[in-house]
Amino acid sequence: MLIDGPFSIRLMENTETLEREIHIDFRTDFQELEKEQQAAILSDYIRQLNGQLQTLDQQSQEYQGMMTIVQFTESIYPHIAEGEIPLEETIVIEIEQGSPLSALIGSGSLH
Repeated sequence: MLIDGPFSIRLMENTETLEREIHIDFRTDFQELEKEQQAAILSDYIRQLNGQLQTLDQQSQEYQGMMTIVQFTESIYPHIAEGEIPLEETIVIEIEQGSPLSALIGSGSLH
């Protein structure tokens, strides 16, 4: 399931450490908005994701992947609302080996 949002998500393998990473880049049009508009868009995005979660089986890999994105988005929301995050930079999240997210990515079913 793909929901268009204010950022793009890429799954990367770090060739130096051989660990997997999630790279998050905010869209240029989102970056150019006032922080109040950014906060409103992010809030709507969280609402959309939570709505989609209600339609999925909680045991599915799709649910687990989407839940990770919801948790990330909810955690950065206050920082976006305050203009504390440089949106032109890539956010990198390292995935621990053996984590459920690592297993999900390794299965190749996260879009």
